[in-house]
Amino acid sequence: MLTKRFKQLLFIITFLLIIVVAILAGSVPYSRTQHFALEFSEPPIRAFILHNVTLVDVENKNTQLDSALLISNGMISAIGSLQQLAKQYPDILLIDGNAQFVTHGLIDAHVHVFDPHDLALHLSHGITAVRSMAGTPAQLRWQQQQTQALLGARLMVMSPALNAGDDMGPFHIDVDEEDNLSDLVSRLHQQGYQGLKIYSGLQPDTVTKIIKQADTLGIPVAGHPNKTIARTDQAQPQLASIEHIEELFQINLNYQATQASVSQLAQSLLAQNQIVVGTLVAYDQIYQASQNYEAFYQTVNHDYLNSFVSFVGHRQLSDYRHSTPDSGGFTYEAQKQRALIGITRVLHEHGVTFAVGTDTGPALTQPGLSFHRELELLAQAGLSNADILKAATIHGAQLLNDPLMDGRIQVDRRADLILTAENPLVNLATLKEPTAIIFNGQLLSGPTVTSIRQQGQQHFSFFAQLGWLVEAKFN
Repeated sequence: MLTKRFKQLLFIITFLLIIVVAILAGSVPYSRTQHFALEFSEPPIRAFILHNVTLVDVENKNTQLDSALLISNGMISAIGSLQQLAKQYPDILLIDGNAQFVTHGLIDAHVHVFDPHDLALHLSHGITAVRSMAGTPAQLRWQQQQTQALLGARLMVMSPALNAGDDMGPFHIDVDEEDNLSDLVSRLHQQGYQGLKIYSGLQPDTVTKIIKQADTLGIPVAGHPNKTIARTDQAQPQLASIEHIEELFQINLNYQATQASVSQLAQSLLAQNQIVVGTLVAYDQIYQASQNYEAFYQTVNHDYLNSFVSFVGHRQLSDYRHSTPDSGGFTYEAQKQRALIGITRVLHEHGVTFAVGTDTGPALTQPGLSFHRELELLAQAGLSNADILKAATIHGAQLLNDPLMDGRIQVDRRADLILTAENPLVNLATLKEPTAIIFNGQLLSGPTVTSIRQQGQQHFSFFAQLGWLVEAKFN
């Protein structure tokens, strides 16, 4: 009798496993059939002179009044006065900028993209380029689709994380000390990844080998720090950027952020000419949830989150649902938040270079919206509006490895620009709701930007997202 029941149970388990495997296997081809492209009710304007605008010069912290820009073929072709450009290009359409301010498009240097609709949401908030720090085959396809149709913000795709040891994520590549690193780096490059992401489990000599091999291919390496970076007496291989202030706090400062220890860390970062991408907002989300979960939950725009990100975010923050002032998490996260802001402040005071990144994806962070919260947190850490704008444009552009984009408004560079009613050097908040966007040389009016934002909230199904993740796991 027991044998018969065991056979029945075994049959049921086997049947269920077959169903699960079938669902997982079927999700991959299904996900490849899902395509997204922005639709517009008005024909695009691709060649025009934008005049009566004030150009925001982030580098020199000033503005250029009553300027005009010739936009054509996706590029800034000329800058001057209306009189000069209209005389030189008499047949080009003139568009009055109504004395608005023009800033280079914003750059989010650390995101996780689980749905191409996220790119539309980024763009609708003035973010014209993002760097994905956990690349997948699906993202490479979305990037290719961008050459034929507009999905949203420009996308740079870094590789899946290269890691070793116990702290392996579900989509990390396990790098063994005996692995042929040259073959691994070349394979990822051939697959189309524009850079390599490393994780803190790698040994320093392994990181050095990866960077040297990547240098021969002309691709950057960025990622989490390891413990040796705090030592100023030891030569370090230079990463394109180091990710997360929290990682520096944890790994390099051992959760002890004194003035002396952070100053020493700053000297090491300066000696290496290292860019830091802070991603303060991701940890601010955790902090806010720990202090008052219900109030925090009301601040989240859930329409910006696809079903997978929403599910994972809720699981990540569920421990704080019943947090009270008497609980350990309440006090710890408050202390940690103060430490992260303080570390950022001291690093900035020492002259460490920052780029803006959000880690959008985890902890219910929202594409586009979380970027502007990151700017607010940098302001709390003592960065001026000009410093923040430089981090969000020029320094971010340094990480994109794109020779046509350097974060400045100048001739022969991509026409990725945002228009605002106020001067962002005075009021950063004006960047959150641009009155118009010029992306890849195409003028997107206010109503069009609103439409882009609405389309960005129409996420693909969980089944499609599952397919992209399964493909990434077994690629």
